[in-house]
Formats: sequence, C-alpha cells, structure tokens
Amino acid sequence: MAPEFGDTIFLVPNTTNLSGPNMQGVQPLSHHAAYLAGVAAAMATESQQLGGIAGQAFPIIVAQMEAFALGARSVNPDIEATITYLGSFDDVEAGKETARAMISSGVDVVYHIADAAGLGVIQAAREEGVLAVGWGGDQSDVAPDTVFTSQIVNQTLLVVEAVRAVAEGDFDGQQRAIGLTVPGPVLGLTPVRVVDNAADIEAAVAAASAGIIDGSIEVPFIAEPSS
Repeated sequence: MAPEFGDTIFLVPNTTNLSGPNMQGVQPLSHHAAYLAGVAAAMATESQQLGGIAGQAFPIIVAQMEAFALGARSVNPDIEATITYLGSFDDVEAGKETARAMISSGVDVVYHIADAAGLGVIQAAREEGVLAVGWGGDQSDVAPDTVFTSQIVNQTLLVVEAVRAVAEGDFDGQQRAIGLTVPGPVLGLTPVRVVDNAADIEAAVAAASAGIIDGSIEVPFIAEPSS
C-alpha cells in the first residue's frame, strides 16, 4: 500500500527487510534479550537441562530460541537445551503437555515464546515444581513462585520509539534495529526473583548485556532450527 499513499509513513514491526521512501521495518533485536534469558536459565538450573517451547518456527522466534540455547551454553557448554515448536500459539493444553514431557525427562527450567500456549507451559512448571522464564512482559503474576524472570519484548514501546523518531525528523526509510540500549526498556529481562542466587544471576546478565552492547559478545540471528 505504501506506493499508493506516498504522504503516509508505514512502520512495520518485526520484519527483517523493509525499507523505502515512506516505509520502514522496525526490527527488535529480541534474540539479544533471549541470549540473556539463556544466561539466567543456565545459572538457575540444577539438572543442566533446559527446555524451550515456541508457538511457531517463524524466523524471529527461531532466532530467539537458538539465542537462548547459546546464552545458556556460554555459562556451561555442557548444558542440554531441548527446543520444541508446537505449531500453535493458542493451544494451552499442548503447551502444558509438552512442558510436562520435558520436565519428566529432567528439564528443570522452561522458557516459552508461545503466547496463550505459553500459559500452559508455566502451569506445567508450577505444578511440577520447576522454574519458568516468562516472555513478552513480566509474567511473575501468572505463577509467582515459578516464573523467576521474564524476557521483555515491549512491542508498545517499540512502536512508540519508531514514531518518536519520525516525529523528531529521524526517519530515513531504512530498516531499523532496536536493541538493548533503547530506553523503556524495549528489550531485556525483568528482575530475578525466587532463586537463592538471584544477585549472581543479575550480575551475569548485566555483564552479558554489556558485552552484547559493546560488541564483545556476538549473538547471531539464526533463522532455521539447529535441530
């Protein structure tokens, strides 16, 4: 539609390739935040087995799942991360049963990007007495003793930041990436709670975040599942 409405600026979140005189893709580097979630999960696990459950194998979601595993292995290369794609963001029971199967095999920290189905993941973690990493915003209210941290991907602030740039005359029609440095925050982790080593986890996450920002830690965008 953009070519037909040249006086209107089109901002499209979550796309990796969109640019033009009056259109711009605004890509959150959510895989950077997922890497931090992996660091936190690796320091919280006792079994050294983590689970990741996603709704669909879309590139932006796959990249986060792969980054989660990379972040975990940066702490302990021997950690096992099992990742499953449900094929649905809405099937709460599928999320729950998939998480239960992982937990029965030894997983003691589960991470989700599954929207409503992710609530099933958290429910299973709560019922089975293991930890969960929430996604999108702070999900500790879903299960306060289970969700020890959540990955922030604040789409509202993402759009606000993109519109602010337009309002201030910074629009150039080029694809824009928004990372860990954008205030809000747009991306990051919520404070760590519940676990005994919360302070140590937060220190490790802060160090990893600083490394990503200064470029000493590179988190690749992996669009295809590794296994």
